[in-house]
Amino acid sequence: MRFLYILSQIILLGFIFTAILGLGKKVLYLFKLRAKSLLEEMSLSFGLGLGILSILVLLIGFANGLNRFCLYSVLLMLCIISIREIQYFFNRLKSGFSERFSNLPYLSAFNKFLILLTGATIFLAFTGALAPPLNYDTLSYHLAFPKLYARAGRIFFIPHNMYSNLPFGVEMLFTLALVIKDEILAKLIHFSIGILCVLTIFVLGRKYFGRNAGLLAAAIFYNMPAVCLTSTYAFNDLGLVLYGLLMLFCILNWSSKNEVTWLMLAGVFCGFAAGVKYTGALYFIPPALIFVYIKAQRHIVQRTTSLWLEGTKAQRVKSMLLFLSFVLLTFSPWLIKNLIYTQNPVYPLFYNIFGGIDWNEELVQRFTRFHISKDMNALRIISMLWKIPLDKHGSAVLLILPLLFFTKLNKNVKILISYTILVFTLWIFFTHRIIRFLLPCLAVWSVLAAYTLINFKKSKIISIVLHILVIGFLCWNTFKFAATVGFNFFDVAYGKITKEEFLSKNFYQYGAFKFINEELPDDSKILFIGENQGFYCDKDYVGSSPLDINDIVEISNTSENTRIIYDKLRDMDITHILYNASEVKRVSSTYRSFNWKCGAEKRFNEFITRFTTCLYSKKGVFLLKLI
Repeated sequence: MRFLYILSQIILLGFIFTAILGLGKKVLYLFKLRAKSLLEEMSLSFGLGLGILSILVLLIGFANGLNRFCLYSVLLMLCIISIREIQYFFNRLKSGFSERFSNLPYLSAFNKFLILLTGATIFLAFTGALAPPLNYDTLSYHLAFPKLYARAGRIFFIPHNMYSNLPFGVEMLFTLALVIKDEILAKLIHFSIGILCVLTIFVLGRKYFGRNAGLLAAAIFYNMPAVCLTSTYAFNDLGLVLYGLLMLFCILNWSSKNEVTWLMLAGVFCGFAAGVKYTGALYFIPPALIFVYIKAQRHIVQRTTSLWLEGTKAQRVKSMLLFLSFVLLTFSPWLIKNLIYTQNPVYPLFYNIFGGIDWNEELVQRFTRFHISKDMNALRIISMLWKIPLDKHGSAVLLILPLLFFTKLNKNVKILISYTILVFTLWIFFTHRIIRFLLPCLAVWSVLAAYTLINFKKSKIISIVLHILVIGFLCWNTFKFAATVGFNFFDVAYGKITKEEFLSKNFYQYGAFKFINEELPDDSKILFIGENQGFYCDKDYVGSSPLDINDIVEISNTSENTRIIYDKLRDMDITHILYNASEVKRVSSTYRSFNWKCGAEKRFNEFITRFTTCLYSKKGVFLLKLI
């Protein structure tokens, strides 16, 4: 039975990505671009198809069409209208496979090792993706909100949770998965995006630095714990990496070919990246604009008249505006969504300019405190560069990067170095200093590390030692990942234990959610206090993120007595309360989200005693019924 379940997931995944590939290739024709290699065309087509499909799901959600019939029909229609493009790829893959297979014996032993190691890591990540989701962010919003959309059959505003109003480019694909299947399909979609990142790194590396560099770069990137472990989650980070790599690839092509359509396509992918996370706009727009400005300046050869100077300036501005216009085109659906729902197109950012419902100055300060880095100086930045490769989520292979400056630095290498310096600086000063948030930079560092290892010619002995060390580091990371997957996910992934047994062991709140799903009436509505991981709750619930207005605190602060608290909850149709004591303690101390005022906490405790009865209590999680 488990085999049939996994097979059904693979078939659905193949169906979705076939539709994506055909759609992307059809749009690629509109740009009148034809890449030189099949893998380039596939990488670009997959990227375009993913971004467009996520926007299509968003539009379908606005039209109340999130149901199986509608989404299956859309996928089938995409396959039908792009049947020629799908056949094109199938025929080229068929003819190219025998050629590539015949060349396999001529690959070096090192390249064969890289292929086998990357294949093993991909299999391990696939195994992890088959396990039920456990990660906090996944259960709080990456999958929780798509599940709410799937149940309602539409996209709607979710109050008191700012995460629901962030760009949801990848989460729309999760919504599609939850409508037509389940959360495992959603995880497999993110896993597949990770494979597309590997493909794109190989394509970029092979085109500009040679096949050996491309293969090594792909292996280094996917072998990082931050990458392969993230591939097992229903996150959105790898979507950001994919679009960033495709944008960079298009800009490099524009730089070498001077075809304006590559600049337009770079803008499309940058817009898709911003539609995954706001950091997509932060990481990619400033470096791209700087590069576009410099590149446009080189279009004119030596002249000295003022007319030429004006023409050069006009050319630079024109190129930058063209790029930005396509960024805005593909990012605009998320701006429009937020404008409609929150009155702020980039909610919750720039509150002092745009405002926004369910948001205030106090929340702005709380949000800023947990999203902007502080107290950075040159010494700390240098120490960060040393710590990242040695971090448990990093890769020691990146320690060879300083040797890059003992190799030949051609134009493309300099572009990548400049790009990563800018992205790293923006990561340092404007985001959490979490390695997972640095993945767009780590992807390019992987290419530079591969280039360094292959092109370091100063000493043959040192080069051999470096190859041995790289092999050792890669094997060690894969061994650690295998141990993690084997210990945590293997049994549930392949049916040795059930989903319920796995969750009961690893997710202490699961017992409360199981009780809610099985014992409470269908018309129940639960207020979450402290708890924020609502994915496994099948009943209607109300909750708030630690960075938002706390519902029960707001009610208690503005109520004169316990009876008013009770009446306000009844007006909200609340029938039950889920209280997680350990989470209340954590978010209260970390985020200061339980800011009781004027005896409000005492009133709340009296309300609990007087107006509720306990139905479930285990491990500090309480389910209370309003009486």
